[in-house]
Amino acid sequence: MRAVAAGLVLGATLGLLAACGSPDPTATPQPVDDPTAPDTREAWEVQWDELQVKAREEGELVIIGGSAAVVYRPLFKFFGDKYGVKVRSSGGSSRQLVDRILAERKAGRFTIDLFISGLGTSLERLVPNGVLQPIEPLLILPEVNDLSNWSAGRRRFVDPGREYIISYAASAGSGIEASWYNTNRLTTEDVQSITSVWDYLDKDWLFVTTPPTDPGSSGGWTSRWWAPDVGPEWVEAWIRNPNVTWMIDARAIQDGLVRGRWDLEIMTVGVGGEFERLQALAAPIANIDQDPVIRDQWTDLNFLSGTASGDIVSAVDRPLNPNAQQLLLNWWLSHEGQTQRHILTTDRNPDPTLRTDVTEWGNTLPEDRRVPGKEYAFLEDTPGYDPVQGLEDMVALWESIHR
Repeated sequence: MRAVAAGLVLGATLGLLAACGSPDPTATPQPVDDPTAPDTREAWEVQWDELQVKAREEGELVIIGGSAAVVYRPLFKFFGDKYGVKVRSSGGSSRQLVDRILAERKAGRFTIDLFISGLGTSLERLVPNGVLQPIEPLLILPEVNDLSNWSAGRRRFVDPGREYIISYAASAGSGIEASWYNTNRLTTEDVQSITSVWDYLDKDWLFVTTPPTDPGSSGGWTSRWWAPDVGPEWVEAWIRNPNVTWMIDARAIQDGLVRGRWDLEIMTVGVGGEFERLQALAAPIANIDQDPVIRDQWTDLNFLSGTASGDIVSAVDRPLNPNAQQLLLNWWLSHEGQTQRHILTTDRNPDPTLRTDVTEWGNTLPEDRRVPGKEYAFLEDTPGYDPVQGLEDMVALWESIHR
């Protein structure tokens, strides 16, 4: 009897095993990879997929720079979590960081991948010493290379050779000349007749201006010299304007305007804060930038400012992690990268992206965003832009007339 029972159990077990090993005639066949099938991916997709694998194998990315290296850490974490790459970013003094880079390279050590700091240090020391590599050959993603996705349909390079330092974000200036005037000498109607710096040339007003020979005034003069809608013609006309008093002493400028010696100051240095204090004390002065009518009607000097550490990026030559470097650079300039930059940065008011397809503005300020349809000058991206030579030309012109 036990033998019969054992036989029945054995038979049932074998039957169950047979059933488990038999294919289900109603099951959907699973696809099997065909090693001979052609790869239908586009070339950039193959390169992008391979780049991700190689970057994960490297496992890390090293970024140094100014404040952006700190405020963008949440953005770098987002990237690292997505692609399996640990990003190490450290910020500090641009001068000290460049000292470190140059010293390490002199010793044959190459320890970083990307540099994000203000433009001046990069132009003065990194570019001349061959520390950076061209950016365009590193760009893979079609959405990054599609220039229709970028402001003015172009990439904004801010180094003279237009290859090493790319700007991906910029604040849009209103264009208005923020000048103070004496309200006892000029009425609201007087100042509302101004729509452009060119209008000043037609006014029989008394002006005070700091000359281009003063180092502190170089920014204002340079912006006008290179602005496409102002330029050398306006600068020369202003230097020759007989209604302009030339003065460097900020205290004398402030005192003279309040007392009514002049009608309006333009391109003076170091006066704004004191004028605001005096205005609060009921001094007879106002700033035309405070007038909404003038702000709405102003036509020239609309600038993009995009050379701060949070606006530009450079790829270091002979990077420590070349694949991770290229991966982040492409993602950073992508729609997702720039959107997340707006959202994740700890900067309270980051400059808006230069991409035109980003619609989530995050922490950016409305007044810093470009106005659709308005044209802006980006001086550092202007062909032939040479602020040093331009300033020398303006100083020479001023001295030939006033000395």
